[in-house]
Amino acid sequence: MGFRALLLTLGIVVAILESASSSRSVTLFTVDNQGVIRAGQPPPAYNYDFISRARVLGKLSGVSHVLFSPRGLLYVVKGYELYSGPMPSNPSRNWFQSPGRRIGKGGWAGFKHFFFHPKGDLYAVTNAGELYAGPPPTNENQNWLGTRGIKIGGGGWGQFSALFFDPRGILYAVTGGKLLKARPPVSTADNWIGRSQTIGGGGWSDLSHFMSFTPDGNLWCVSKSDGKIYRASPPTSVNDVWIGRARNLGHSYFFKFMAFTTQ
Repeated sequence: MGFRALLLTLGIVVAILESASSSRSVTLFTVDNQGVIRAGQPPPAYNYDFISRARVLGKLSGVSHVLFSPRGLLYVVKGYELYSGPMPSNPSRNWFQSPGRRIGKGGWAGFKHFFFHPKGDLYAVTNAGELYAGPPPTNENQNWLGTRGIKIGGGGWGQFSALFFDPRGILYAVTGGKLLKARPPVSTADNWIGRSQTIGGGGWSDLSHFMSFTPDGNLWCVSKSDGKIYRASPPTSVNDVWIGRARNLGHSYFFKFMAFTTQ
């Protein structure tokens, strides 16, 4: 096989893999104020009734954080403990007993934000505003903070109302009504805010009830004020008025927790 033919073959393989990754089935996972879990298709249109169409999968009561890893594992903070496991499938089963299992038994209430990098590292912001990143714990005897989780932000990270990654590993953050983006920091000496780009104008604080990307690269947001859910490609400049071109796909999405997962 010639060099040009080899490059063409590799390009086709990469395109197939990227297409397969972006076309995986996306599930919207929600937990309401009573702890009831629902999972279903993200709304494709404004009149789509997510609550009536979604599957009820049990309850997650008394929890403070709910998120999914890129591999589709569910992570939940309850009190000072961290649990992980497959997404619930049996409404009558206590997920914390099975299939969920405890992988952190102390200190997990001391965080304001948790979010995953597309390659699998767990990022966490402490209540003191410090940013840590590293492989998530795999059992309750591991001391994640300072060992697996390394400090890469010395302070100030508590100012953000939302922190999340796009599928390419670009970090997005909301502060003071502005949306910022840049490659994630690599050390405490990295002035992330100073090198970040402001995009999308203002008004992002209201849209930070829920903010997340789907694998196809679309940004989804839910308004704090009216629970409306929006979808569009992310803004590319400060003059890109995202809300003006985003598609409104429903209202009253006042869930306590929301997350996307691919199965």
